Amino acid sequence: MRGSSRQSWRSDLGKAAVACAAFAVMISAVGVRAAEKAATNIDLMQDLTAGVIRELHGKFAPVLNGRAVRLKPAGTTEDYFFVTNVFREELMKLGVETLDPSTPLPAPAPAPATQGAGTGAGATT
Repeated sequence: MRGSSRQSWRSDLGKAAVACAAFAVMISAVGVRAAEKAATNIDLMQDLTAGVIRELHGKFAPVLNGRAVRLKPAGTTEDYFFVTNVFREELMKLGVETLDPSTPLPAPAPAPATQGAGTGAGATT
C-alpha cells in the first residue's frame, strides 16, 4: 500500500510540475504578445495629437465653413514638423483642405460699403 501512495504522490507532483510549466509558457507567450503590441512614444504622441485635432475640429468646423487651413510650424525642429504632419493627416481625414506654409494666402476681400447716412461709428440719433 505504501508503494502505491508514493506512486500517487509522484504522479500528482509530476502533474503539478507539468501544469506549472504549461502555465509559465502561456504567461510568457502573453507577455511577448503584449510587448509586440505596446505603443511607442511616437505612437502615443501621434494618438494624442490626433485626438486634439479631432476635438478642435469638432469645435471650430462651423467657423471654418469649408475654408482651407494653412499649417505653419512654430519652429524648425523635428518635433514641430512631426506635429504639423500629424495635423495635416488628421485634417485631411476630416475633409479639411490644408495649405503648405509656403503657400501665399489670398488677400482678404474688402468689407462691403454701407449705404445711408447715420450708420457710421460716430453717428448720433
